Amino acid sequence: MPRLLFWLEEYSFFPLRIEKYGPDGKLIHIEVRLAEIFNPDLGEQGYGSLFTVYWDITDDLMTYFVNDSHRVTAWKPQEIALFFSPDFMRRQWALDSSVKTQAQVHSPDLFFLRPALEKEKFPEERSLQLPAEILARVQAQEAAGRLVFEVSEQGR
Repeated sequence: MPRLLFWLEEYSFFPLRIEKYGPDGKLIHIEVRLAEIFNPDLGEQGYGSLFTVYWDITDDLMTYFVNDSHRVTAWKPQEIALFFSPDFMRRQWALDSSVKTQAQVHSPDLFFLRPALEKEKFPEERSLQLPAEILARVQAQEAAGRLVFEVSEQGR
């Protein structure tokens, strides 16, 4: 059965990791977030996502998103009604894209590692049956300490 598994920060309920499982129950996607408190006045609710890594396990495709242009805004009541409605949030529109990030990866050998599988966590809730080829790449990555895309037959 397809499902999403959220790993939440205990007090703020900020999603730190999201795992997507396909119809066969196998893990197909991992999203890992690094957060920072961008609005200290809100305390534990002032978190914002700084960095997110997405890994599509089926295709072994990784992407990342850096959101380092947070800005604390004093919302007017009519703006709150508009911007924080289910219809608007579903579209995931950016309200201000004037500040661009400078955090870029300029070379493939500097790209981020695949997210850790965290096998020991919640084993009764998670099926970590990765395709053999992908699992071999993950194991080679962990041994090498860098991304590995091709694994020799001997390395399996």
